[in-house]
Amino acid sequence: MLRTLSMMVAAVLLILTQRALADCGDRGGPGYRAPDGHCVGWAELRRICGNPPATKCNPERPNAPIQRNETESLRKQGQGSRIIVDTPTLNEPTVPNSDVGVQVRPNKDLTGGSVRTVKPDEACGHAKQSRGQMSADRRDEILRRYKLPIGTHPDYEIDHLIPLCLGGSDDASNLWPQPRRSIQKAWSAERKDRLERLMCDMVCAGQIDIAAAQAAFATDWIAAYQTYYEGGKDGRSRNRLGHLSLLKEDQ
Repeated sequence: MLRTLSMMVAAVLLILTQRALADCGDRGGPGYRAPDGHCVGWAELRRICGNPPATKCNPERPNAPIQRNETESLRKQGQGSRIIVDTPTLNEPTVPNSDVGVQVRPNKDLTGGSVRTVKPDEACGHAKQSRGQMSADRRDEILRRYKLPIGTHPDYEIDHLIPLCLGGSDDASNLWPQPRRSIQKAWSAERKDRLERLMCDMVCAGQIDIAAAQAAFATDWIAAYQTYYEGGKDGRSRNRLGHLSLLKEDQ
């Protein structure tokens, strides 16, 4: 009896030790440790850590974009160089079950995201001239890759995963058919446009590194929206930008 009890106590202590040693984020949380030492949950992330979360909290295994962009490789290879990112598993509590059949994120095997530059002065204000013609053949090829019927689709937008105003390429590796609000209420192309406007303005205003912004879209644009756009509802992220309109040419 005593031996069994001892084994149970030892097992509990082992579990508690493993939890104590585990990094924040190992179990699907945001991955930030608060100043008081506890792992911050999604619901309290903005309140405790601020925006961005690293303002007040220590990142351990953040379930947010982590850039591993090979800049030197980009310089050598030129346009269309692929963004390499760590892609942690993210909770998706805000994607309604009714929209499960609509792909709100691109297939990373088909659209991993690619960039033409990592220099803000080559990205800001140059979105229009970086956009190629979206011919019917080009559109249909993208639709085929995603097993959608070819032809005109008013419910989808052929979208650049990494926006052109952030140095995203016009290559097929950066294009995907994104659902519009007409068929996807929660995470539509129109909502991604809001994030693009915000982050392009922030990069061009020198408030965020362009490589971090590119990685945010390549990793998970929905997580980026929750962090940068929804996390800025108190005005700290958006209001200080004034009325910049650097993204208008990319809409």
